[in-house]
This record gives sequence, structure tokens and C-alpha cells, in this order.
Amino acid sequence: MSRRLKTLEFAQMTLLAKVEDALTSIDVEGGTPDKLLGDDLGMDSQELLCAAVDFEQIFGVKIADGELHRKMSVLDLAMLISRKRVSQRTLGSFDHSLSEDIAINARLEDVYAGLFNFQAWPEKLPHVRSVNTRYNDGVFQEFDMEVLDGKGGVISVRSVRRCEPERIRFFQPQPPKFTRHHCGEWILTALGQDITHVVTRHAWRLAEAACEIFPDEHGVPSAERVRSWLAAHARSALDRWKTCLENGAVQ
Repeated sequence: MSRRLKTLEFAQMTLLAKVEDALTSIDVEGGTPDKLLGDDLGMDSQELLCAAVDFEQIFGVKIADGELHRKMSVLDLAMLISRKRVSQRTLGSFDHSLSEDIAINARLEDVYAGLFNFQAWPEKLPHVRSVNTRYNDGVFQEFDMEVLDGKGGVISVRSVRRCEPERIRFFQPQPPKFTRHHCGEWILTALGQDITHVVTRHAWRLAEAACEIFPDEHGVPSAERVRSWLAAHARSALDRWKTCLENGAVQ
């Protein structure tokens, strides 16, 4: 097979298949998703260091010392590479940001459908109380949403989204009262035919009200409390989507 054909074939592989192919290229066989790099595939610390250099060249990412370890599975490795690819994109100049991710055993098309069909969120996500559609042409969407804050209260937001293949970006003209600006995105990567890596990213600037809603507490500053709340909210949504989608509840 010519080098060009090999390159085309590699480009068409899922990310997990590319990772397995990369492992084979360094004489590590049997790299299925559940296999651990050390315990199952027999890679020692020196081999992991060499593999990190090879993977940096193959996938165009930077892997820090210690990020590859013997207890990491092949699936974990694919997710690490996917996360690093996503982090190369910027959300803009904001004071604060976070990223959460998860692997869902479902087709990318089904995961995307769940995120796209925001009208069904109150049925799928316990923290979403209501959604009111303002505009939806299949690419651009605008809606009002009421979200439970976990403390017995309700947060009202308005979101505007642009839906692209494998990516949904949003900003909030009416963000939570503790933020002055809030935007983010969902990025989907097909790790395998029935495994999708979902990354949710948020970026924000704090409003003056943040100090009142999330005052410094037990040595934890207001800004960190806001970040923890947003991270918990993002993680809860990812976990819930995983449960829904792996049970086939996507409509």
C-alpha cells in the first residue's frame, strides 16, 4: 500500500482505532479499549515515555511527563488525546474556564441528537425545570431555561446556540446572576463506532453579585465556589446524559 493510501486510511479511522494502530506501530499488540497499558499490555515506565513522544508526533498534541501511566486503559489514552485536541481551541479571552468530559457508549449521532433537542431536556435532566423556545432553525437556537440551583432555588438563563457537526457552541445573553458573561461548547468525538467522547467547556467573567450569592466560605474564595458549582453542574449533566443515552432514551 502506498504512503498516501495509508495516510488516507489512517485519517478515516476512529480515534480508538488510530490509538490501537499507533500502539501496534511500537510493537504493542492487543490494545483493545479495556486493556491497561501496564498490567495488560506490559508497557514499563521507559516504554511509556517513548510512547508519549511517538503519540505527540502522530496526534499533534503535547503529552506531559507522567500523563501516560501503567494503570491507564487504551480508552483512557484515547480520551486524553481527544481532550488535548479540544484544548487547542480557544473560547476567547475570559477570566475563568473549565472543562469536563465523559465517554458514552452510544453512537455520536445519538449523543448529538440528545444535546440538540433541547425541548426534551426537562424530561431527561433532573436539574432542568423548564425550557421555552424563542427561535430554532436547526442551526441557530435560542431558548429560555430554568435550572434548579441545588439549594432549593431556581436560576433563569437565556441561551443562544450555533449547532455544527460534532460541535454545539453557546453564549448566554442572560447568564446566571453571578456571571457577567458566560459561554461554552459541547464537542463530540467518535472514539469508536459506539463510543462517543463528550467534552463540555465553559468560560465566564464574574458579576459583582457573585460575592453575595457565593460569599467566601471556610477559606474558599467566591470565584472558586462559582467554579465548583459550574463544574458540578456540568458533571451532573454529563453523568445524566450517559445514563439516558446508554439506556437508549434519546428522543
